[in-house]
Amino acid sequence: MAYLISKRAPRSSASFSDDEHKYTLRKYLLKDMYDGSEVACYDQLRLAKRNFHDLCTMLRERCGLRGSVYVNVEEKVAMFLLVVGHGLKMRLLRGTYKRSLGTISTHFSAVLNAILSMHGEFIKLPDANVQPPDDYKWKWF
Repeated sequence: MAYLISKRAPRSSASFSDDEHKYTLRKYLLKDMYDGSEVACYDQLRLAKRNFHDLCTMLRERCGLRGSVYVNVEEKVAMFLLVVGHGLKMRLLRGTYKRSLGTISTHFSAVLNAILSMHGEFIKLPDANVQPPDDYKWKWF
């Protein structure tokens, strides 16, 4: 018995805990999403890579959106864009990002409030002095 115990292989020191595995998975997903190819970024986030990084910078600087200890601004904005751009359910994000629904909902709300605070820059109201064209199809617009 002592011989078998002495010959048992030690556990690998490189084995990941569950939290470390989740962290590396999230890091890989995000890096692949917004640092990968231009086409992959546009297909998933509905923004070009430059536009995505500009949006994150704008939300950081003008709206005060900050990353938390575990979730950075890019991940918050990526989750928001996946829900808004694809109509993805938050429950599906829970499985993909390995986050709780409360965490996803909190970060979604934070990004939504930040974007809504900049409504003056994103939404342009029509000018009341401009006359619409005489085209009969225009009335539907």
